[in-house]
Amino acid sequence: MESIKDYAIFLLDADGLVKTWNTGAEAIKGYSQDEILEKSFTVFYRPEDLAAGKPYKLLDRARTEGRVEDEGYRVRKDGKLFWADVIITAIKNTKGDVIGFSKITRDLSDRRATEEALRHSEERFRMLVETVKEYAIFMLDPNGHIMTWNAGAERLKGYSEKEIIGKHFSIFYTQEDLNRNHPANELQIVKAQGQYQEEGWRIRKDGSPFWANVTITAIYNSQRDLIGFTKVTRDLTQKRQADIALQLSEQRFRLLVDSVRDYAIYMLDTDGKIVTWNKGAERLKGYSSDEIIGKHFSLFYTPESQQINYPQYELQVARNEGKYEEEGWRVRKDGSRFWANVVITSIEDESGQLLGFSKVTRDLTERRRAEERLKYMNENLELLVEQRTRELLVEKAKADEAKEAAELANKRKDQFLANMCHETFTPMNHILGFAEMIKSEMAGPLSEKQQVYMNNIVDSSKHLHELLQDMLDITKIQEGKLTLYYEDFEVGAVLDEVNALVQELASRYEVHLVYRIEPEVDKISADRRRFKQILINLMTNAIKYNKPNGWVKVSISQSENKQWLMVDVSDSGIGISEEMLPEIFNPFFQVDPSFSRKREGSGLGAAIAKHLVELHQGAIQISSKKDVGTTVKFSLPLVNSN
Repeated sequence: MESIKDYAIFLLDADGLVKTWNTGAEAIKGYSQDEILEKSFTVFYRPEDLAAGKPYKLLDRARTEGRVEDEGYRVRKDGKLFWADVIITAIKNTKGDVIGFSKITRDLSDRRATEEALRHSEERFRMLVETVKEYAIFMLDPNGHIMTWNAGAERLKGYSEKEIIGKHFSIFYTQEDLNRNHPANELQIVKAQGQYQEEGWRIRKDGSPFWANVTITAIYNSQRDLIGFTKVTRDLTQKRQADIALQLSEQRFRLLVDSVRDYAIYMLDTDGKIVTWNKGAERLKGYSSDEIIGKHFSLFYTPESQQINYPQYELQVARNEGKYEEEGWRVRKDGSRFWANVVITSIEDESGQLLGFSKVTRDLTERRRAEERLKYMNENLELLVEQRTRELLVEKAKADEAKEAAELANKRKDQFLANMCHETFTPMNHILGFAEMIKSEMAGPLSEKQQVYMNNIVDSSKHLHELLQDMLDITKIQEGKLTLYYEDFEVGAVLDEVNALVQELASRYEVHLVYRIEPEVDKISADRRRFKQILINLMTNAIKYNKPNGWVKVSISQSENKQWLMVDVSDSGIGISEEMLPEIFNPFFQVDPSFSRKREGSGLGAAIAKHLVELHQGAIQISSKKDVGTTVKFSLPLVNSN
């Protein structure tokens, strides 16, 4: 990488800060390594691109799609603009999380300037074309016959004007291109699109090949009739050699440093001997790098395949066709077999000389077993479906009966709970009342031990009273019998009342309460008692499931359209695992039963809060992270719409 000066190659972290810097980056961008490391890559973008958020949009696309390519203006250190081709590739860890990006930038200012100059020069084509020697510039008639010929064409192609005028331009194409009718196809594309550009092999008069950049443009008269084509050809053989060398270097680099573990990715020389070895290959095949480098890749094949010389056949197909792919049995170091998907690709230089092969192997044993199981299951599917259909009809009849019985039992259960709660309230109130009187020593002084006992009785009675009230509320909600009584009231006043009620609980659990209410929040039309109940339930849960010296924060604001009251209750508590979040608003659900028993939780508070919010035509949602904390957000309409 340090020896590459035509490309800026560097790494970014997940936030876009520059982490590495090569010689090419310094040459193209103008910054030294000390100047740019830990700086944001946004310094390379124009103000208008920054205003449009283009840098981070490119990162987001790379993060989502794995790779993004863009051409456009970039800014050097001295403030000058240059036209760049940029490739950003996401780098992931073994968990699939994006941990950074690789960024390759190439200065294409010269190419862009050439293209711009070429477009402007078309108007002065006849005056300038004869003096150009670096480009073959000539015209074709509508059928592809050569009409003009410049000095650059004679130098590049080898034909004199006298030799070539009137000949068909397909004379410059390889036999493979002629076999697939490529010259005629090019003209058809130009007729349809106006222009065609490609790079490929062309043939000189002496039969030698050269790598050419070719542009063919349709020419129309004032009546929009096609009168011919212009054809510009440039010899890019040296450039292609450099590109292929770079491509091969990059490919080897990736294979050497790649940490992919699900694929065996390695290279072979022209004889099939292993020259590189990645971690995935070691995991899949069982050989370490020291054990396998220099060995022939036929080592991975079954004795039957080796006997018929099958590995050499694969290389021959890859050499002839450029690629070979198959699925078949392969052998690990310990002799065990696995079903593999194998892709072998030939690697050639610019002249077509074979340099070696890349080989990618993936273990598909489990997939093959699954396919075999699926095949077996499909063979018996019709019989099973018919049999299961009969069973399902019987089960459905039984399920319908069971459902009716369950609904009746559930209805009776709810009625029993409601009756029990009503019947228990009166004696419970008597117990609590008399316990409060005894605690206050209205019936005489108490000893210290008696005072402790009475405190426990009062606390337990209050907890039971709250539990009975929650059970009554949830029963009413489920039966659709809970009625809201709307009134206009000040949100801040209710928040003060709630604070007074939960402050003692917060002190007991050493939790700090924080409130933030936006100045524009004033009144709301809602059921005051139920609004207070929502806040108390959510704050009580946040306090009980917190940590010592933790905090609970309540934030109240208005939505931008001033139609909704927005309330956030967040805490620094034990948090909720992701798999439990969908259950949090179900009645009697508790995050950690052992923890809840210590904190006297009923498991009804969150469920009641959700139902009360929704009865107000509002919405509620929860987010949490284990051992970090939980945030519950709910919104209520500011104006009563009932």
